[in-house]
Amino acid sequence: MRLFFFGTLQDPDLFALVIGRPMAALATRPATLLGRQSRKVKGESYPILVPHPDGRVDGLLVDGFTDVEMDRMQFFESDDYALQPVTVTLADGEPVEAQIYASTGALEDAGEPWHLEAWQ
Repeated sequence: MRLFFFGTLQDPDLFALVIGRPMAALATRPATLLGRQSRKVKGESYPILVPHPDGRVDGLLVDGFTDVEMDRMQFFESDDYALQPVTVTLADGEPVEAQIYASTGALEDAGEPWHLEAWQ
C-alpha cells in the first residue's frame, strides 16, 4: 500500500517505533497534497488535514508496507483516523494515487497551522 504522510510519522524516529523498521528500508519520495491544510488538533500536538481551496501540504509518499505494519499504523492512528484515497503530486508534477490517514471527524481543528519542524 502507498501512503502519504503529512504529520508525525514523517519523523524517522517515530516512524521506526510505530512501524518496526527504519524509514530507509522503504521507498520514500517527497510529495504534495493540494486543496488541504495541515492544522493542529485542539488540545494536542499532532495534526489533521482540513479542506482549503488554496491549501498545500508537503509530505512524504511511502510504499511497501506489510499487513502487520498497516495494523501497527492503524493502532497508532486509533479510531480518530481512517484511510482515505487522495491524489498527490510528485516533484516532477506526476500525479500519484495514495492513501492518507484522515480524521474521522472526532478531532477538532485548533485553528493553528501544524509544522513538523515545530513538533520535532
